[in-house]
Amino acid sequence: MWDKVKQAKEAHQAKLRALPNVVGLGIGYKEAGGLKTQTPAVIVFVKNKLPKESLTAEALVPAMLITADAQGVATDVLEVHDLTKLTANQQKQRPVVGGVSISPGNFLLAGTGGLVVERGGVPMLLSNNHVLRLSFLANPGERPQKGTYVRQPAFLDDGEDNIGSLEDWVEMLFPGPNTVDAAIAKLTVPWSPAVLGLGPPSGIDDPQIGQGFQKSGRTTGVTADSVAALEADLQINYSSDPAQPIIAEFTGLVVSQGPVMQAGDSGSVWVAGGKVVALGFAGSDIVSVAIPIKTVFQALSLNLPTSPAN
Repeated sequence: MWDKVKQAKEAHQAKLRALPNVVGLGIGYKEAGGLKTQTPAVIVFVKNKLPKESLTAEALVPAMLITADAQGVATDVLEVHDLTKLTANQQKQRPVVGGVSISPGNFLLAGTGGLVVERGGVPMLLSNNHVLRLSFLANPGERPQKGTYVRQPAFLDDGEDNIGSLEDWVEMLFPGPNTVDAAIAKLTVPWSPAVLGLGPPSGIDDPQIGQGFQKSGRTTGVTADSVAALEADLQINYSSDPAQPIIAEFTGLVVSQGPVMQAGDSGSVWVAGGKVVALGFAGSDIVSVAIPIKTVFQALSLNLPTSPAN
């Protein structure tokens, strides 16, 4: 099956690569309506997917490619934007610091381990419940359990190294009420109190309206914004399926002026004036949302590390 697709890819490669906006070719299953089908296809990677009516007939990717034996092979166009190397936040970091890519066990996902903290003198990596515990999964047996190992980088970023294990979390309620989306992993590898690109925080503090802050996260690295609102009561959707929302209601949240985080940045901390003020966990293409860090520390009995590194 795939031999025929490979032949079509090779036979039409020069013609397809010469089309405007095309940045590469591959093979895979064709998508239809946002879902993978079982139809093998030559995948045409484009920087930006443009409406057909805006392209000339010569610039269109043909719907079917003909092989040497006169058989047809489907094509599919996949938008990839500008492809660049992974950020440092998505790479292996030893000692472990805040702001890096993590995931639990064999779950094919990626979030951010935002900050190294301590509980009872034991070093922990702070992130979100929905990154390390996945409480939004309806079946508790499918969620990572206490002791589940944690990868850095994340499985989604081809990480293999075990840096510790899921230790504790704040249970989430659907639909609510909730104040915290947080979990911690006990570290078993060398660590540093620094946040990647921001350095070690000098303490924790309350966020303030209008306050400028920075965050360091798995997907977008170091970005900056300001606080637009406090004490926000919001509904957060934890489902990736628009037809089946999973709603959790939260109170006491922090909202940014703009979209300082993207998918994969969940778990990153917001730092203002050298102090951690919030734990990011949600957002949209317009704003990002976080939990006041003092609320998180109180819920999980956390402190900043008392030693500079280990």
